Amino acid sequence: MEPNDDELLIARGKAYELKGDMDHAIVDNKAATSTGRSGIMSWLALGGAYSRSKHYDLAIEAYSQCLLRQPGNGSWYHIRGDLYVEVGDFERALADFGAAISLLLIWNSDVADEVAAERAIVLSLMLRSQAGLDEVNALIAKHPDEVDAYRARAIIYLRMKRFDEAITDFDRGLAINDDRRADLLFGRGVAKLHKGDATESSSDLRQARQLVPDIDERMKRYRLPQ
Repeated sequence: MEPNDDELLIARGKAYELKGDMDHAIVDNKAATSTGRSGIMSWLALGGAYSRSKHYDLAIEAYSQCLLRQPGNGSWYHIRGDLYVEVGDFERALADFGAAISLLLIWNSDVADEVAAERAIVLSLMLRSQAGLDEVNALIAKHPDEVDAYRARAIIYLRMKRFDEAITDFDRGLAINDDRRADLLFGRGVAKLHKGDATESSSDLRQARQLVPDIDERMKRYRLPQ
């Protein structure tokens, strides 16, 4: 392989990643960015590899390079906003989600609604839970069948220790569709545990972990009550 063959480097990096060899995947994707020929694609590949390896700060840097090259891409603001949540930088997450919503509304309102729901949770993480509730209630008023909105409101209620209301919204989300089933079951299980219903809590948590084995790690970002 020629040292500057960026497309092959990205492809080999993906192959390493599929084998679970994230170290070599990152090396190849990083090498691809240094050629200067692949542009955004190499930075996207590197950002994804860093993110999946939980090197969130480095992933943020890679997606920032993407946005320098294409600042009108709402999806990358969404991704970078998620990464800022992972590292606890909620102010930047809020700003990125706001930018993502504005850009995504132009061509994909469904994804914009998903980001708006996540933004409401970030407000709760910033100890602005009522502002988060206000935003998600407005979203539900416009889209009463939006599962992400009920998931977001349930998480906010759970963080506020309003367990009955949280359980009601987790139930509503589960009744709509299975898009967020693992998250909804996990959240409901946590709420039921705090309500003292150990048996049903255990059932919900077990189902969530069967669907997504790393659900406990994934939900840590929301700082749910212990």
